[in-house]
Amino acid sequence: MSKLQLFGIIGNVILLGAIVMIYKAKSLPEKRRKTLQRIALTIVGILGVIGFILIILTKAGQL
Repeated sequence: MSKLQLFGIIGNVILLGAIVMIYKAKSLPEKRRKTLQRIALTIVGILGVIGFILIILTKAGQL
């Protein structure tokens, strides 16, 4: 298994965790829910940017 595949699997697990975190936050009080959703969306955004950079590097032949 290459490093790129391993990163993809880890990224998907983290994304799944963030989605579960958003879903579970619905049962929490308003303030905690907003905080958890903000954290989850930040995680998703960071992983999206990293994934986009990896796609560009792979297309350019750097990886």
